[in-house]
Amino acid sequence: MAPPALCFWFEFSSPYSMVSALRLFRALNEVTQGPARQTLPSNGQPDISEVSLAYRPILLGPVFKAIGQQLLPAMQIPTKGKYMFHDVERALNTLDCPG
Repeated sequence: MAPPALCFWFEFSSPYSMVSALRLFRALNEVTQGPARQTLPSNGQPDISEVSLAYRPILLGPVFKAIGQQLLPAMQIPTKGKYMFHDVERALNTLDCPG
């Protein structure tokens, strides 16, 4: 039987994709190399080190263009765009990454 696969869909220009990638890579690193490696449950769940990770990029720009969007939805409303940057900075601080 093939090992389970995890598909990571991401948008190159999305700050939320960047934050998700950082979380994913950190979790994988902790499980495969860190102290969590010794405490994995033996309950029949697959060892994450045996899970294949498939990167699936997506470009939302052409999708937005096809539906008549000129700007990213978050940037159409100035306060929403401003909050997005605040939100991403907060998420990066949670990960101890400079924003």
